[in-house]
Amino acid sequence: RSDLNVGVYCTRSDDTNPEFEERVGLANQINADVFVSIHNNSMAGKGRSTTKGVEALYDEEDKSGKSLELAKLLEEYIAREAEAVNRGVVKGNDIYVVRNCKVPRTLIEVGFMTHSDELKRLASAQYQWQVGQALCHGIEDWLVNH
Repeated sequence: RSDLNVGVYCTRSDDTNPEFEERVGLANQINADVFVSIHNNSMAGKGRSTTKGVEALYDEEDKSGKSLELAKLLEEYIAREAEAVNRGVVKGNDIYVVRNCKVPRTLIEVGFMTHSDELKRLASAQYQWQVGQALCHGIEDWLVNH
């Protein structure tokens, strides 16, 4: 939507690895409207080469329910707009950035690097663009409706 004035803060724009406290601290300090952590997934053991799709982690201890609501919304946008398998939402309170963020938050796993076809998709500019656009549309939806 062109009428929204949205500020984006990136905790990482190069091949560095800021501490988790820094990432969450920024969102909490500025009282962000949402916090989205974007990742590529992988798995070991049985099923590692056949498992694919998008997952969204949420804080199951978030009494407001906003973490779950945001996770579902963004996962649905990615699955639909990037034509990805929707694996559903996953409890994520054991993940530091999910547990310690005070604003609506989710950690999005946009695909599995251990699935050969999905790894190719993850590396493609087209899929990265599709995921980025889906996240943009989902976040705009969230901002308009919350």
